[in-house]
Amino acid sequence: YVSDLHVNHHVPFVKNQLKWEQRTRGWVRKLSQNKEADVLVIAGDFSEFNQQSLWVLETFRESYEFVLFVLGNHDYYILSPTQYKQYGDSSGRVHELIRKAAEIPKVLPLNGHIVEIEGKRIAGESMWYFPQNEADWSFYYERSNDSKHIYINSGQYDVSSVDVPPYFLHDKSMTWYKWLEDIPIDLMVSHMPPVHPPTSPHELNGCYHTKVPFLASDQWICGHQHLKTIFEKAGTTFYMNPIGYPDEKITPTIETITI
Repeated sequence: YVSDLHVNHHVPFVKNQLKWEQRTRGWVRKLSQNKEADVLVIAGDFSEFNQQSLWVLETFRESYEFVLFVLGNHDYYILSPTQYKQYGDSSGRVHELIRKAAEIPKVLPLNGHIVEIEGKRIAGESMWYFPQNEADWSFYYERSNDSKHIYINSGQYDVSSVDVPPYFLHDKSMTWYKWLEDIPIDLMVSHMPPVHPPTSPHELNGCYHTKVPFLASDQWICGHQHLKTIFEKAGTTFYMNPIGYPDEKITPTIETITI
């Protein structure tokens, strides 16, 4: 399991597509060279570019029988007028990525889905956060890039356009998650943690985790906070294993658990 790849920070975009692809695939092959399992779970934040994310998934499939994933907040980013014109909004970008990823044999998008592998049920969603107070909203506007790069063209909410993503995405996540309450799940996967990790360097901030009414599984893989840790809370064991940004100097490994 792994999360927060941020591949475009390790292998930046170059106009020469062949060179960019070769470098991306080489980076992934190096990461997966010491594999110890047949199933890889990726807990979001691939790249700001769909094509690079698809190269990542295709290359991981060379080493793993199944590759399962949820999307992170960076997978929703629209960075340029060209991307906005191509996708319309962040939802358009996400829909393309999920659709094309699902065409790769045994690559299974988990966002809002349950899959069963060898009798084990695995469920996943991004599990979007929602700012809880004035301090959270201030952080969202002033420090979070989500407010600058995520666009949702929805008339469903009577709020300003910059506010729409947290309302829309959190509501979508929670609507699906509440449906899970009576369904036995062996492993839950999300990008945002459903609880605030005890070792987090971040203050209790509603943009770093989401609140849920129950914990759907005894084992949970998540990311978002760039913490490499395992901890327990309310009877659930949480696993976090990011790659992170190059300047964070996190040891880039893929970790293994048994479910």
